[in-house]
Order: sequence, then C-alpha cells, then structure tokens
Amino acid sequence: MKGLLVAIALLALCASGADRKKSSDVEVLLFKAVHDGTEVTVDGSVRATAERPIQDLALEFEFLASGKQVVTTRRVAVDEPTLEKGDEAAFHAATTYPQNAIQIRVRAYSSGRTGAGLELVVANPGPFPIEN
Repeated sequence: MKGLLVAIALLALCASGADRKKSSDVEVLLFKAVHDGTEVTVDGSVRATAERPIQDLALEFEFLASGKQVVTTRRVAVDEPTLEKGDEAAFHAATTYPQNAIQIRVRAYSSGRTGAGLELVVANPGPFPIEN
C-alpha cells in the first residue's frame, strides 16, 4: 500500500512538472510608444531573465490594428552585445507610422543582428497602446 502511495505521489510530481510553462528569457520593464504626425517613437527597457547569457538581443515590434491584426513589424537591435541574467538595457526606435496601428506587441530574438535568430520567451510583451 505504501508503495502505491509513493508511486502516485511521483506521478503527480512528474505531471505537474510537465504542465509548467517555460520561464521567460526577457522581461519588458518599461514601454512607451508615441505617434507624432508621420512617425512613431518607441522607448523602453528590458531585463534579461534567462539563465544563459543573451547574445545580440533584438526586439521585434508587431504593430497591431484593432482586433490585434498585425499591420507590420519592425526590428531593433539592443546596443549591449551580451546581457547576463539581471542585466537591463534600454531601447529607442523611430519609424514611419503604420496606418491603422493602435498597439504594439514585443517579441525578442537572440543573435538578432544577423537577421535570423532564436526566438526568446518575453514576459510582459503587451500589447501596449500607441499614444497620440
């Protein structure tokens, strides 16, 4: 009987571990997007939360129309070449305002300067409003 209880407890622990979400690699700390005429400026900061260093972090901004439909995307490289766990980095970008965009969602990639890269898990990805 004791063996059966131990087996059930082990199965429950294994099942709960399988249901866990992957922890984030990057957390958006601050985000502000302002539409000023024909341009949108985006400013904010992120923190590395991954266990391993993040090389060449690139942020991708998905500009969303109503209904969360992606209008266009823009990618910007973060200046710091390597971010260790707990490191913070600021980002700044300006681009032509995509018509009908009202929000921005953030995605992140490592080794993003090469154009391709490994997609990272982002905590607090938005969507964030575009202010006038």
